Amino acid sequence: MIIVALSDTHGNHRAVEVPPGDVIIHCGDITRKSNLAEVTDFVNWFASLDFQYKILVAGNHDRFIRKRKPEFFELIKKHNIDYLEHDLIRINGYSIFGSPFSLNYGGLGAFTYYDSPDAERIWNQIPDNINILVTHAPPRGFRDYSRTEKKNAGCQVLRERVLSIKPQYHVFGHIHESYGVEPNGSSVFINASLSNGSGEIVNKPVVFEL
Repeated sequence: MIIVALSDTHGNHRAVEVPPGDVIIHCGDITRKSNLAEVTDFVNWFASLDFQYKILVAGNHDRFIRKRKPEFFELIKKHNIDYLEHDLIRINGYSIFGSPFSLNYGGLGAFTYYDSPDAERIWNQIPDNINILVTHAPPRGFRDYSRTEKKNAGCQVLRERVLSIKPQYHVFGHIHESYGVEPNGSSVFINASLSNGSGEIVNKPVVFEL
């Protein structure tokens, strides 16, 4: 099963060259302005891609999804899109858990939290036995270095949970400048952010196989 992962397209999804595969995963921040027109165009584009399975989580820039959820569900209901908001699905015997939540970073946003009690409440709900974990934001210390803040911007509580459950792959985005793949023990960490700080598509989707 060939999986194509991408994140942080910020309204420039039509500039992405999408390689072939069986499953496509978008890790959030589909929008820049997060209005109806932008979300509609993304949904139409995502639905048109030639993949058997299409998985989407939201990101901190996706305020439309958070605030106008009935409208968003109306947009995707006629398409083969699995939107995961702290949900688990199974595809061909593999389990995939997806969540939009992220540690507050750079101001107010959708699906954000601020402190350890919230983080523990959120991340302790990740099931133990999953093959792929999809989050918008990274765990602390894995492809999460922010040149803007001059520090690792990932969540420590998420890191502890991921290192405990050991998924085969943890796919995320959020920190654009830390795009790349980092194996660690039995897990592979993938930051699939495609945009630079100006929202231009500068990276390619990451392809991996289960």
